[in-house]
Amino acid sequence: NWLAVFTPMMHEHTALLGGTLERIAWHKAGIISAGGQALSSRQPPPALAVLQREAEGQAAGFHALEAAEMAQWRRDEPQGQRIHLPRYGELTLPLLGRYQIENASLAVRAVELLQARLTGRGASAADVQTMRAGLAQVSWLGRVQKLQDRPAVYVDGAIAPRSVDSFLASVKPRLRAPVAAIAGTPRDRDYAAVYARLAAVSDALIITKSDVNPNTHFPSEAAARRAAQGLDAELHYAADLPLALEIARRKVGRDGTILLAVSLMLVGECMLLWQLDTAQI
Repeated sequence: NWLAVFTPMMHEHTALLGGTLERIAWHKAGIISAGGQALSSRQPPPALAVLQREAEGQAAGFHALEAAEMAQWRRDEPQGQRIHLPRYGELTLPLLGRYQIENASLAVRAVELLQARLTGRGASAADVQTMRAGLAQVSWLGRVQKLQDRPAVYVDGAIAPRSVDSFLASVKPRLRAPVAAIAGTPRDRDYAAVYARLAAVSDALIITKSDVNPNTHFPSEAAARRAAQGLDAELHYAADLPLALEIARRKVGRDGTILLAVSLMLVGECMLLWQLDTAQI
């Protein structure tokens, strides 16, 4: 465990990790090894300060990605996005999520640090080509994933306001009206804010839940409807995902778009409904 890597932190799993970014970062910093290295993407200042302090306490090196190390978006492509990554040039990342650009930057820097530790040198020309080839084959189920085209259906495990914002920014250029959004947000998240964000871009908002995991609880229908009261989108509640999808399909026809911003249990249900191979999850 020489290298600990941290993606952007947000308010998640608060029942286990705590209700503040400082507390969440403190828990996650537990993976930093004594005398090792910690690598972080850009973080909210409270989380960054905790990571730096915990790394110092472990006598571990700490590095946060700088702007010069970040890949830059160039354009959307049918199955992904074109990015420019310093030292590696322009390449296609076959993932739709805008946040995956930062994740790719972080992953590349992590590989560079490990390579330097193992070989004592930087990336060679052959290493650069290997990295480019690897990035071109990346697959990540359930993260801004397009499930079908007519109607267009996109799914993302977005159940926090910040992750929903990223999901919507990622698919905005690809939306075809009318739009129906399906929200499956556990009750320990800010589900009212999630509903508001989805309703702002949708003609219909369908709230649903899952009973797959007995430890994950969703708002009651009454609580969900209260939280969504007054939003512009036409509101529906569905007791399960198949019913939610049936309502959404009626609303958008073959030419519109269905957005699924749902918990990972519901992402898994999507994989089963679309008969996708989940062996890599």
